[in-house]
Amino acid sequence: MSRQQIKQGWQVIRKYCTAGLAQKIENASLDSDPFLSAQDSDVATLKTLVIQKDDQNKDMYAVCYTWPSTNQIICTDVTVTAVGDDVKISFVELNGY
Repeated sequence: MSRQQIKQGWQVIRKYCTAGLAQKIENASLDSDPFLSAQDSDVATLKTLVIQKDDQNKDMYAVCYTWPSTNQIICTDVTVTAVGDDVKISFVELNGY
């Protein structure tokens, strides 16, 4: 991954995540994408993307997709928080961090 791609990735994280979550992701030194629960991606997964609101927690959503080569369904729970006029991701499970 080039420096430019890494920089762009951090710009996306800072745009869509709260400052606290962005800091937590940076401190965790992850070897995979916390939102995909994977090290790589496939554009074909976009066709299978499903976002479902949690009935018990108004700020939590299950984000699921199907991995094309295995048909495995992968889900990640995210919590969102209002930040000014925006809504940002404030929590995602960071694989043990």
